[in-house]
Amino acid sequence: MEWISVEEDGYPEDGQYVLISYEFGVGIAQFIDGDWDTVGANRRHYIFTDKEKVYSSAHVQYWMPLPKPSKH
Repeated sequence: MEWISVEEDGYPEDGQYVLISYEFGVGIAQFIDGDWDTVGANRRHYIFTDKEKVYSSAHVQYWMPLPKPSKH
């Protein structure tokens, strides 16, 4: 799968959980009623880097659908 640019290609379907990407990490978010679902008054996302979990209020730059779960 390829990352989808918010600026060039738009947003996911309403209510869909997707992977989101920032310059420094990735996370999972849901797009609801024309905006990203966030945590708290500071409108932050959970973002994961290769070393830690952080919270960010940066704007989502890219997204992609979640992969399908494996079938064992």
